[in-house]
Amino acid sequence: MLIQDLAVILLISGLVALLFQRLNQPKVIGYVLAGLIVGPYTPPFSLIQDQEVIRTLGDIGLIFLMFSLGLNFNLRRMRRVGPTALITAVLDVGVMVWLGYLLGRRLGWAPVPSLFLGGIVCDSSSSILAKILQDLGRDRERFAGITIGITILEDLLAVVLIAVLTGVAQTGHVQAGEVAGQIWYLILALPLLTIAGLLILPRLIDYINRFRSDELLIVALAGLCFGAALLAIRLRFSLALGAVLIGAIVSESRATPRIAPLVDPLRHVFSAVFFVTIGLRLNPAAIAANLPVLLLATALVIV
Repeated sequence: MLIQDLAVILLISGLVALLFQRLNQPKVIGYVLAGLIVGPYTPPFSLIQDQEVIRTLGDIGLIFLMFSLGLNFNLRRMRRVGPTALITAVLDVGVMVWLGYLLGRRLGWAPVPSLFLGGIVCDSSSSILAKILQDLGRDRERFAGITIGITILEDLLAVVLIAVLTGVAQTGHVQAGEVAGQIWYLILALPLLTIAGLLILPRLIDYINRFRSDELLIVALAGLCFGAALLAIRLRFSLALGAVLIGAIVSESRATPRIAPLVDPLRHVFSAVFFVTIGLRLNPAAIAANLPVLLLATALVIV
């Protein structure tokens, strides 16, 4: 079943991506559309037999995509764009939560659902932006670094926002202690993990690189990617954040020029599967039933 599902996904996504390439449109949209075509909500039947396994493979694609982003968006670039990205991310999240809340209230929703709408529209997708920037070949430009930095920081702020929304949903008010705890957790955990990684991983990668074996290097890198993603999940961070961070740390090694060509084929194949899994979740009937709200929320995000 897995081989059949992969064959269907890769063949259809390849054809749709080719069409979008000819139309000079982002291939990522084609991958999402391919997921909608083969998904369970598109008549007459789903072409995918085991969606959970495909979603797991999609997570692998997300890991390689964000790891590749971290290789380019290294720690030196993070330091350069950090202040600008931080200020912009805080303003962006605050303003978008407020506007989303106002939109929900204007639609006649209760305060709590309106607040959740603000939470939904405030966080940009670093994976979508990374894929588009890489396809355009502009992921190394300054504006791209600032943009990616903003979305990474939005992922961090989303951890705090989840604590806020959870408290509001359960008690009807913000649990200040829980929110403060999450903020301190972020402030303490991320620098410690980054410092520990910098002390160990670049030296380890350089040592492995001495053997001049592509197989050995890519297997070690894959293990580090999956280990970092698992650690991020266990620490209540996002999988994408863990992959970006490990990529940025590994980029400090002298083996970086050899790493990108090894990772790119895996990134291309599995990131396509990841974006297809987004399309698998789309229900055209639900979209049609909530189209006015979706259009308003989309217009709000774009503006």
